[in-house]
Amino acid sequence: TVAFLLLTAGCDHPEQKPASEAPMPVRVLPVTAGSYHSSYEAVAQVKPFRTVELVARVSGFLQERPFREGSFVKKGDLLYLIEPAQYRIAQENAQAQLDMMKARRDNAAAEFGRIRQLYSEKIASPDRFDSAKAAKLEAEAAVQAAEAELKQAELNCSYTRITAPFDGWIGLTSRDVGNYLQAPSGTLATLVQVDPVRVEFSVSDAFALPKLTAELQQGRAPELVVRVLQRDDALYPEAGKISFWENRMDPETASIRLQARFSNADRQLIPGEFVRVRLEEPAAEPVALVDPAALHYNQTRTFVYVVGPDSRLAVRPVELGAQIGNLFIAKSGLKPGDRTVAAGNPLLRPGAPVRILEENAR
Repeated sequence: TVAFLLLTAGCDHPEQKPASEAPMPVRVLPVTAGSYHSSYEAVAQVKPFRTVELVARVSGFLQERPFREGSFVKKGDLLYLIEPAQYRIAQENAQAQLDMMKARRDNAAAEFGRIRQLYSEKIASPDRFDSAKAAKLEAEAAVQAAEAELKQAELNCSYTRITAPFDGWIGLTSRDVGNYLQAPSGTLATLVQVDPVRVEFSVSDAFALPKLTAELQQGRAPELVVRVLQRDDALYPEAGKISFWENRMDPETASIRLQARFSNADRQLIPGEFVRVRLEEPAAEPVALVDPAALHYNQTRTFVYVVGPDSRLAVRPVELGAQIGNLFIAKSGLKPGDRTVAAGNPLLRPGAPVRILEENAR
């Protein structure tokens, strides 16, 4: 009887199958498309576009120094005046000597004309003809010498005025009014041109932009955009262009020296200061951008969980590149449109079915 009852109970309750796994709710962060300019950063130094050391080319007492030290001066402004009186007198004397030599030349030319006429009529002797001719040539040479003396006197007189050869920023003076200057003097002051300026930096041989080396080997300036990051990491508003590159690699540092030219009308860049430069490719390249909230890390790699077409999870190893805003460039492993899962859930595993709660596009 007991056996019969047990058999009957087994027929009333058939064997139950295990229930299917319920989809796990997850938050999805889609991989987005973006653009990126390949870049390289280096420490740089600002240098003036031109530098000149002002010196006296004639001797004399310093009569005027009208500029203010540390000020900006314009091209042609008078900076130093050496007492010009003695040089004006020398110029006037040279002019008088030239006038006298010209008178002698004219007289010798007239005399030679008369002697030549007499010589052609067989009246003047050959010796007299030769003497008149030599006197004429000598007088002409004397005029040329007097003209040279006058030019030198005018040049010396002009040297008494030391003017600015370009618009620039002038430094401290080494001599004050009343001092005697012996030519050639030492540096009186230094004038630098600060608009534009040059920014000098070095690039290692491992520079990531192959366009640089390729164009330098052709003797052309690389078409790279150069930007300056100032002391407070503020981006200088003007972009620069490479204007100089060294003709050899430095064997000690395995780097090549370059300079970029920047306009500096507001004088934000000061000669001598250190800044950072960023070299960028002018054309942007398309990239895939991944949200850092989707990244997982272990000792050997970085990876993400991706929702597949069948709504199941798959693991993708990812190689990260530069950061753009709040996102990272995925150099490999992902493409725009992939759906990554937000990290932080310890139940995530490959092959697990999921149910998407929301998609956050960033």
